[in-house]
Amino acid sequence: MAHDLFLVGPQAVHLAPLLEAVSEPAFGGVAVFLGRVRSPNQGVAVRYLEYEGYPELALRTFADIAAETSEAHGPARWAMQHRLGRLEPGEVSLAVVVATPHRGAAFAACEQAVEECKRRLPIWKLEVTAAGSRYVAGTSSAAPTL
Repeated sequence: MAHDLFLVGPQAVHLAPLLEAVSEPAFGGVAVFLGRVRSPNQGVAVRYLEYEGYPELALRTFADIAAETSEAHGPARWAMQHRLGRLEPGEVSLAVVVATPHRGAAFAACEQAVEECKRRLPIWKLEVTAAGSRYVAGTSSAAPTL
């Protein structure tokens, strides 16, 4: 998967380079998911989220997810990025971009990849509100929530 792009770190998500990374004339279907910090969450105003993670393992996990999802849905080009550090409400924390020959496969692959990212990435988030802070319970199989 020489065309794939995986990023983990404090850099802001910019969609144009991610779209460029998956650009291939034979792949006419492109699906994009952007996960943003929301406020309120469960009725409580969120001041910010603080993401912590293991970047090297997250990059390998992105590659594994891309390979497995491509095996299930057919050939694809991938760009995935997860930010670390402090993010304010409205900022993008996760981007998943996939290009496939047709739109149906792109939609299905994108959804599967997002679910796998939520389940498997070694990234944890601390939610800070006016009432205090708490680690948000996740479903990562990489390790329990801190």
